[in-house]
Amino acid sequence: MSRILHIQAHSCDCNHITFPNGKEHEGYVPKGLGIGADDGVDLKIDIDTGMVVGWNDDLRKEVLKRQDYVLNVSGEPI
Repeated sequence: MSRILHIQAHSCDCNHITFPNGKEHEGYVPKGLGIGADDGVDLKIDIDTGMVVGWNDDLRKEVLKRQDYVLNVSGEPI
């Protein structure tokens, strides 16, 4: 049985995200990255493996794709 740390936060669009390439985003939590959306951060971490629950290849690809775009305050590509 996995032991899960569940993190939920309400951030009022004051988020700072640094992508793997160093590009930064200020504003809402971007949808589609598996970390929440809008004003909410929602993460589940399996503390035995250190893995984010639900994290998969599609989410990794989306993170890498988004870092190459200019994002609006909502985290959506312009």
